[in-house]
Amino acid sequence: MEEKAVRSVAWTVLTFAANRSVTLISTIVLARLLAPADFGVIAMSILVLSITGIFATLGLGNALIVRLEWGQGELGTVLTLIAGFGALLCGVIELLAPVFAELLAEPRLTAVLRWSALALLLSGAGMFYGVLNQRELELQRNFKAEICQSATYAATAIALAALGAGVWSIVVGQLVQAVTFSAVLLALAPQRVRPTWIPAVASDALRAGRAYLVQGLLAFVQQNADYVVVGRLLGSTQLGFYSMAYRLAELPTWAIGDPVAKVTFPAFTRMRHRGEDVLPTFLSAFRLLAAVVLPIGAILSAAAEPFTLTVFGDRWLPMAAPLAVLGIWGAIRPLQNFTGWLFNSFDMAGYTARVSLVVVVGLLPCLVLAARQSLTWVAAVLLAHAAITLTVQTLMARKLIGLTVRRQVRALRPVAIAFVVAWGATRGAVALCAGLPSPVALVGGAAAGMAGYLLALWLADRALPAEATRQLLRIVGRSPRPVGA
Repeated sequence: MEEKAVRSVAWTVLTFAANRSVTLISTIVLARLLAPADFGVIAMSILVLSITGIFATLGLGNALIVRLEWGQGELGTVLTLIAGFGALLCGVIELLAPVFAELLAEPRLTAVLRWSALALLLSGAGMFYGVLNQRELELQRNFKAEICQSATYAATAIALAALGAGVWSIVVGQLVQAVTFSAVLLALAPQRVRPTWIPAVASDALRAGRAYLVQGLLAFVQQNADYVVVGRLLGSTQLGFYSMAYRLAELPTWAIGDPVAKVTFPAFTRMRHRGEDVLPTFLSAFRLLAAVVLPIGAILSAAAEPFTLTVFGDRWLPMAAPLAVLGIWGAIRPLQNFTGWLFNSFDMAGYTARVSLVVVVGLLPCLVLAARQSLTWVAAVLLAHAAITLTVQTLMARKLIGLTVRRQVRALRPVAIAFVVAWGATRGAVALCAGLPSPVALVGGAAAGMAGYLLALWLADRALPAEATRQLLRIVGRSPRPVGA
């Protein structure tokens, strides 16, 4: 992998780590200032805006990365398409907000949606330039923009919540962050792309983005069907508990998995265009990604109850049980997403979409049945879905790109063994600390889990720590020596 791509990992990891750290801290503060039902309404609003946001980009972001041959004319047309559809969808949501509110049985959602929809109108340019930076592996610009937007959101939302603005503190914070993100990226762009309209180019761009659009829609259904089901069947309060647990379990994906994939997607695409063998590099990255995300999920799952009591307080205790399941899901999901981006780098988004479609058919009825039992059952359905999808992807990789199951299992086996040890050690330590204050149980469980993980990993594969160190030095720019696998 080219050195520029490797070092871009540092920027993406730093971006997501800093961004999500600010978001996590602000969420914890807001959780103490606002009611769980307020978070439930916001979760419903995000649900609607997310699906429309997929249409706003028309799948053109990923197509732009794969189509390295696109020049200024094509880029200008893509910018026009993204900005135009964003404005159109903003208008659609303004009209249909009452319908969504009735569908989700939440009267407050109408006003919240109408104001929140303005973010689609304000963020079009930011989305375009963010993807363009990713394509060129100039991700330090995105770092600056995301840090600014997170800081302005946190400052705005917390200040308004402290003044008693309730759910509107989050709505206004979201609008402020959308404006900030676009403004910073426009200011940092070395060259502005002028909006243009070339009909032939627009048709070609829409065709190129079609597979990614379908893939994104199906991914959205997989990721948000649980929100719809929980909100509709159990109400906004239960959705507030569930959405908080979900956000926490997503941290390994948002803070580590997605930043790495954000670099490897364009990097693998560049390698493929140069005729290089992508698979050894993928396996090395896959193995290192697993080594980082699996212990986080294990500890979060096994120490879910003391974590909830320590960080959020007694009133959030109902989220501990689903968090225990979602912690394991959160360890698998980054690996599932990372493998999916491998197929995208081979311009095989259509195959990934077909797999998603098959899995979604079984996912929806299972979620409905699970929600009639409890939030924990809903979390268990998500965990089963992630495991099945990763298994199917493993078989697909063998058939489509020649990556055998044996090579994938061999890369993952040591880390999987260490994951099991870490979960057991954390759970055992938490049980031993029963009756002690929850912070003591949390710290003791986390320490035991990490110690068990590192020991088991070292015993299972003594070469992995050295490999991880070499790659880390490359990422931070301390080692010029290329590592091909």
